[in-house]
Amino acid sequence: MSEQPLLSVENLTVRFAMNRRGLFSPATHLYAVDDVSFHVNRGETLAIVGESGSGKTTAALAAARLVTAYEGRVVLDGEDVLPLEGEELRQMRQKG
Repeated sequence: MSEQPLLSVENLTVRFAMNRRGLFSPATHLYAVDDVSFHVNRGETLAIVGESGSGKTTAALAAARLVTAYEGRVVLDGEDVLPLEGEELRQMRQKG
């Protein structure tokens, strides 16, 4: 039986609203991270590399719930952390 990953990021997307050009202009979004997936097993190390501005830091911040993900799943030690809020989120962070 294979061990489940310690961290599993699936189809993560993070977008930021851009300023409108006028009052009636449609809202536009900048996709900082678009459909990113990776898994980290216990004892493994993951390096995310890429050009400046490619979304490396934003992906890590979204996985840590420090910026809001638009879509996707982040499963840490078997628990999906994206839907957590308030006290549940605080307790998850304290598990460390």
